[in-house]
Amino acid sequence: MAIAIPTGNTSAINAALSQAVVGPLQEKSTFLSLPGINIVDTAAPLRIPLSATTAPAAAFTAPGDEIAQQNVGLTEKVLLPTERVGIKSLTAVSNELIRMAQLNLESVLQQRIVEDAAVVLDAALWNGAGTADSITGVLHGVTATSSADLLTDPDVLIDALAEMAESYVTPTVLVMRPTTYAALRKIKVSSTDNRYVIDPAAAFAVGQQNLFGVAVVTTTAVPANSVAILDTSHIWVGRDIDSSVVVLTEALGTKDSIGIRAVSRYDVLTTHAAAVQLYKAS
Repeated sequence: MAIAIPTGNTSAINAALSQAVVGPLQEKSTFLSLPGINIVDTAAPLRIPLSATTAPAAAFTAPGDEIAQQNVGLTEKVLLPTERVGIKSLTAVSNELIRMAQLNLESVLQQRIVEDAAVVLDAALWNGAGTADSITGVLHGVTATSSADLLTDPDVLIDALAEMAESYVTPTVLVMRPTTYAALRKIKVSSTDNRYVIDPAAAFAVGQQNLFGVAVVTTTAVPANSVAILDTSHIWVGRDIDSSVVVLTEALGTKDSIGIRAVSRYDVLTTHAAAVQLYKAS
């Protein structure tokens, strides 16, 4: 007598559906999590006053003598001007698919749509070209300093950090690709001495990537074999609306479908050019 077994009767078995939705491998959002960055919630344009660099006129003055006058020039930068456009998407889903799905398909789609929008936003905050009233990223237009020894001699980055300090900015984060970080960590004492110049344990102190005591953020937003050095206290992000997702039940009613609308609107600017530096291997 033949015994019916599962492998021979798969059509009689309802397949179980995993509750873990596996998404694509893609870049993680990194910009908004940078340490020390200034994020301001505002729907209206935000004017940031900037005082021009002038020679200090304050001086030691004897009693009764004329006090020297000082002129201070003021300019401003505008964050989230009225013409700045947002990132928007509309995803249509048929009601048949919603009813047939074995899990809450709306929530799954909303999660994926938000993640996709975050990737687009992150790329714009780093490298956006500012075309058609979109975001101009902090690395866009930055002239890179070339060095043949960037990935072989730690002194290059040590000197770069010192030069920024000489310009009165304090580097708070080093940004680079994971492969660039690996190359820096693999610098050896010499061709015959395989000891690492950078202590491997110190590179992950307190569970955070760092070099020379400065936090490291890895992202593919930076060019290959390059390191961006930022003073994030001079980087301002304007946030009008953050990943607002709305399910529209009537907009596609004539097609018996729903629409999932996702909207976010951001802007970014750097108040001092010296706060963003880029070094590349030549």
